[in-house]
Amino acid sequence: MPETWSRVSEKREREKEMEKKKISPRVEDQTRDYLSKHFSTINAGAEYVLDGFPMLYNRALHEIKGRFTEEELSFLVEAFKDTKLGAQLAGQQLRIYCDDAMTFKKLDEKWHLERESLLQKIREMPSFQTACLEIWARRHWLRKWSKGEKAMRDYVSALL
Repeated sequence: MPETWSRVSEKREREKEMEKKKISPRVEDQTRDYLSKHFSTINAGAEYVLDGFPMLYNRALHEIKGRFTEEELSFLVEAFKDTKLGAQLAGQQLRIYCDDAMTFKKLDEKWHLERESLLQKIREMPSFQTACLEIWARRHWLRKWSKGEKAMRDYVSALL
């Protein structure tokens, strides 16, 4: 009998861990319209999108893995250093920030890149992968331990 109580207790612990946390995201009208047209309720759609995104994001990064050199990835991370991501431009910001980083900051020279080669790789990526790479590049600067060259090398090595 004690074993049975132990199993019940373990089951309750697992259920407690799996409970969904309440958040209150604000969305634009077009997002609300999309969710209401494609799901039974707006909340059901929001839960699906928010719960599914981490898996899709990780899969997109896995698909990108090996496509860029260490220098190219380091360039991308540095190009996103002082930026803010905007949902309306998701999947489009990478080209914009890369062009600005090359034109105004000369980061392509710093990282010894061939401008057109990198831009071609970016143009060939599907927009979802591009959006995930934008998030990945920006994420480095949101981490508390993102200081120094070694931290950047460690970070970019995950996509080599």
